[in-house]
Amino acid sequence: MRLQKTSGGDDRPWITAQGTGILNYLGNNGVQVNGGREWVYRSTDGGRVFGRPTAVPGNGWGHIDAERSGTHVYIISESDVDAPADIRVYASADSGATWDFGSPVVIAHRDGPGAVPNVANGFPVWICAGPKGAVWAIWSDTNGTEVHNNLFVGWSFDYGKTWNTSEITPWNGYFLYPTLNVGADGTVAVSFYATDSVPVTNSSEWHIYAGLIRPNSPFHPINPGFGAQVEAMHNYLSYEANHTANATNITTLNSTLFFNFTKGEAGPCTTGTNLHDLHDFNEIAVGPDGYLNVAYQHYIGPANGHSELYFVRGTTTGGNSTG
Repeated sequence: MRLQKTSGGDDRPWITAQGTGILNYLGNNGVQVNGGREWVYRSTDGGRVFGRPTAVPGNGWGHIDAERSGTHVYIISESDVDAPADIRVYASADSGATWDFGSPVVIAHRDGPGAVPNVANGFPVWICAGPKGAVWAIWSDTNGTEVHNNLFVGWSFDYGKTWNTSEITPWNGYFLYPTLNVGADGTVAVSFYATDSVPVTNSSEWHIYAGLIRPNSPFHPINPGFGAQVEAMHNYLSYEANHTANATNITTLNSTLFFNFTKGEAGPCTTGTNLHDLHDFNEIAVGPDGYLNVAYQHYIGPANGHSELYFVRGTTTGGNSTG
């Protein structure tokens, strides 16, 4: 076996395959070096040899994904880490052979750090290519507070040229390591660890949650009736906000995407104030059978990263949720 070593520390690197033998590898140096914290490498022979890397501008976390049927590759990156930052997307139309890192598409601005600085900053950004020019992204913003954070999703249907965004925060809570995946049929799914106990205390329970929106759902933006459905949902949420005592636990009124998030299991993955317990591992995939597959962890301790891996899968016939 031939070792392929990059020049950096490779903290949480990502790799994506495309076509015949093409791999694009995003390595994370951990700190900004020579213009970038994230560096992209490319192989055309199945990973036997990689070319020299190119720096992705900025000092934040990043993620990479490629079309399954097509030639577009996407990188999402923060302009900075643990601070207010732009959420940037770069697209390559030739399977990563060329990039224009001087002209990012800024899909959003984050007003605060992605999560609690130096404690739970894990993966504040994630990107996933969908079918027919669709690409989706997710990020988190604390808005300058460490009490709770908010989740945001962006989507493009023109290969990342133009974007729409929506807050998807389901309740007043704290959300860790959000991840996103898009199925071959256009189903979009989101998962995260979360607690509804804020500020976080020693008794706060952290659960794994997931939800999805299928392309035949009126809540999916690909559908012509999406705008009318959003307006109807806003009217409903406004009524609820004015007529219920628990209005803070309904989806925020400035959302345009509405996921029905449910727990992956009844018991917690961890309990307490250590927001690094669950560390880095949480990834999902929408399978060809329509099921949402979620791989995640339970914290065992006492050492950081001492965990057990779990797996859960679920589906729905209703069109816009999973459980």
